[in-house]
Amino acid sequence: MPSSSSSSSDGSDSDSDEEEKPNEKRKKAQESDKVSKKAKKAKQEVISSDSDSESDSDSSEEDAKEKKKKKKDKKKKAKEKDKKDKKGKKKKKDKKGKKKKKKKK
Repeated sequence: MPSSSSSSSDGSDSDSDEEEKPNEKRKKAQESDKVSKKAKKAKQEVISSDSDSESDSDSSEEDAKEKKKKKKDKKKKAKEKDKKDKKGKKKKKDKKGKKKKKKKK
């Protein structure tokens, strides 16, 4: 009997671990956002103090923005492709344009 109660508590622990993982991911994402915001503020301070470096830093910021756009576009295309693949698998048509019936097992 004691062994069965300990195994049930182990199961509940693993469930709580799974629930904590998304929270940890969110926390890490928020921390990385904070760090990136601090870095941007530091860059802006440097830009304001050095007028010569403005063109260099602006181009690097533009490059970073372009990279982010490309990543977002890739993700969107992948999602759209997945949706199309899923839609295409629902029902197929034969040569005459009639819908094929699914085979029953």
